[in-house]
Amino acid sequence: MKNSIKMGVVLLILFYISMLNPLFAEQISITWEWDRTDEQVVAYRYQLDGEDSDNWTVVDASVLQYTVGPLDRSKQYSLFLQQSYDGEIWSTSSVLVYDPPQEPEIEEPVGIKDPISITWEWDKNDEQVVAYRYQVDGEKSDNWTVVDASVLEYTVGPLEKMQTHYLFLQQSYDGINWSNSSVLVYQPPQEVEPVIESVTVIDTPKESLNIEEEPEIIEEVEFVEEPESVEEVEFIEEFAMEEFPEEEEEISEPVVEDAVEPTPLEPKVGVELYFGLGGKADNFFGSAFSDPAFVDLRTRVLPTITIDYVYRNWKQLSENISLGLRAGIGYQGYQTSVARPLPGFDGHGLVAFEYPVNDVLALEGAVGLAFMITPSYVHTTNKTSLGFFLGPVLQVNARYALSDKWSILLQAETRMLLGGKFKPYELTGIVKIGAGYNF
Repeated sequence: MKNSIKMGVVLLILFYISMLNPLFAEQISITWEWDRTDEQVVAYRYQLDGEDSDNWTVVDASVLQYTVGPLDRSKQYSLFLQQSYDGEIWSTSSVLVYDPPQEPEIEEPVGIKDPISITWEWDKNDEQVVAYRYQVDGEKSDNWTVVDASVLEYTVGPLEKMQTHYLFLQQSYDGINWSNSSVLVYQPPQEVEPVIESVTVIDTPKESLNIEEEPEIIEEVEFVEEPESVEEVEFIEEFAMEEFPEEEEEISEPVVEDAVEPTPLEPKVGVELYFGLGGKADNFFGSAFSDPAFVDLRTRVLPTITIDYVYRNWKQLSENISLGLRAGIGYQGYQTSVARPLPGFDGHGLVAFEYPVNDVLALEGAVGLAFMITPSYVHTTNKTSLGFFLGPVLQVNARYALSDKWSILLQAETRMLLGGKFKPYELTGIVKIGAGYNF
């Protein structure tokens, strides 16, 4: 009796489970995870769908996830999460949200009448290129496919055979900045209606019968009915059938234009700040750099600071060399021969020739003019006017890019100052280090 009762209870439980199982078919468990971005945090607390003061669950900072279930799959849930540095004072809540999945919209497939696959190919004309990117029939910012510079072709399909398709192709020297697009075009084949010349020719036997009817001799009619005209018709038909397939083969081949030569790099504008030390190089030339109208300058370690405005890639001279401009102002701390400070304030403008060694390192040679203004006591006699000097300046620069915006710089400069009547007065050599920023 007892065994039968137990068996009945078990069967009843199984029956209710089988009846309730469909009700839980849409039940899920949800796991929320978060990162510990601050090592000073000692604890977290959380609760589901609310911020009741007595309903928080407090856990150690080593706990970085929370799982709850079963929950209704079709409803939205929010986990309110707070952190604390002492276990007593808590931050405001961060909210982690579960959104129920949306039923996908089933779109009716659009049929392609005559599908084909198209392969575009291009040449790597510049060994400095490190990457390409492309997309078909558009230039959307989020739809590019980026590939290594060793990839020189792209195949896509199925596409509609009787439509024009475009491949927009760009190249990059650093994987960040991209050239303008070159466009490779697929032209659909033109449909040509066959011209059957034999239709006109087949009628010629009828015309020949009319011609042969002109003579009054009836016996020659038998000669006209000989199979010569039939052979002529067959020959013309064979000729037409040979020509037509050749035209079909030429038309069916996809017409793919050659890749257009990529455009030059886009110009860049930036600011560079330099600090450096230099010295008088005219000591090696003796009296050649001595002007009695000005006091002699003291040989010393020469402090200097310079700020330049630079305009790169102004003109592309070749595949590897571009022309740029730089202009700026600076300060040099000269001293007279009696150790009196003589500040020099200069302005300079140069034309720069840049050569990229690789993706991050570039070398530059620059030549230009500089002028410098000093206090009036630089004069030996006329001490009422400021000192003014003008002369050529040469630079060799190296730039190492830390990112697309920032770079570190090294500069070696030599400058010759001409005094009154363009007489050589000072020759200075300076080595500087600095930082650059691109806008």
